[in-house]
Amino acid sequence: MRYKTLSEVATDTESTLHHVRNDGNGYRVFHELIGYPVIRNAHHFRENVRRFHGATGNTPREYIQRVRIEAAKQCLERSEATVGEITFQVGYRDIRSFRRLFQRCVGLSPKDYRAKFQEIAKYAR
Repeated sequence: MRYKTLSEVATDTESTLHHVRNDGNGYRVFHELIGYPVIRNAHHFRENVRRFHGATGNTPREYIQRVRIEAAKQCLERSEATVGEITFQVGYRDIRSFRRLFQRCVGLSPKDYRAKFQEIAKYAR
């Protein structure tokens, strides 16, 4: 079995976004990212988490959250979809918890982020 290199993990964002959007189970996404299909025991799991953290600087959960938040930011910048629609598009099931997480990670609510980005885009034209 071959583990992915740091650059392979770091540059696999598009594939990750696809998996994150289509799978609510972050641990399955984690295993697909590192190329390890099955957890055989707790030792293997911890070892893989350490490898993943060493390669990305994040735990699997943090990495998936970061990828989802970045995808949400892009959706807010580029589409007119509602926050609720975007919440589901990026793989979250609860709008309220998504808004809290977005606020914590970005420093703005999704609504305020969209308004700020649209204001910047208006002056860039």
